[in-house]
Amino acid sequence: IRSHEVAIAELSCLSSSR
Repeated sequence: IRSHEVAIAELSCLSSSR
């Protein structure tokens, strides 16, 4: 997994949370 993928995963998790 790459750095940008990690950031996308975080945003995805946050978006899903909201």
